[in-house]
Amino acid sequence: MSGGVHPAHPGEPLLYVYQADSGQGYGVYGVTDVFGVAKRRLVEALTAMPYGARGSIRRARLDILAVPYPSYRYGSAVACAWRDTRSGVIVAVGTLLESELAADDSGESPLSLWILDAAPPEGRR
Repeated sequence: MSGGVHPAHPGEPLLYVYQADSGQGYGVYGVTDVFGVAKRRLVEALTAMPYGARGSIRRARLDILAVPYPSYRYGSAVACAWRDTRSGVIVAVGTLLESELAADDSGESPLSLWILDAAPPEGRR
């Protein structure tokens, strides 16, 4: 599996870690087991951030046997997104495995280009 994260222990679920960075010292980070949820939360975070904000979604697995405490093992990015510096439009591109397509609950094709009209909140330009 190219760019994937192989389970160290059978039964480890595939997770999606999303992160958005404003470029001004604050960000949003989270983890979920559903790609559609990660996609929605990333878009929500970028919509609330100033133009130029960037984010991504990466595959991960939780390694509960890591020492001294459990940690995530990260795979490659499956989606990258940014808020256009001139228009504020959020653009995202990504590639997913066939199994991830089947598990996506968003009702949209995660392989498509997302372009969302996202006007910035007042004072966030």
